[in-house]
Amino acid sequence: MVGGRGVGACSLRPLDGLILDANPAARQFLGDDIVGRHWQDLTTPGAAPRVAEIMAIIEQLGTVVSRFRMPSASGALVKFDSFTQVEGSSVVTIMRPLSRDAPDTMSA
Repeated sequence: MVGGRGVGACSLRPLDGLILDANPAARQFLGDDIVGRHWQDLTTPGAAPRVAEIMAIIEQLGTVVSRFRMPSASGALVKFDSFTQVEGSSVVTIMRPLSRDAPDTMSA
């Protein structure tokens, strides 16, 4: 599992978004019970149906960089950058939480 200090990393099964592994930062950020849950269970209301569509795009492209909001373990909505790539038979996503005043769009 990858991920430096303060950076969460999760390994997912692409077919259904099952979380296979998570480093300590991801567990602190999203909850100790994250492994064995599905990614779509953690998304904001209305976003869950798009998880399969997004997973298909990740598998097709191999690597995706995004910015989105997700409820943290505390229930607060947290914005973070995500670097996601296919690694063998799983997908690894690295999450870097942003400050509350970060813009909604990513800049190059």
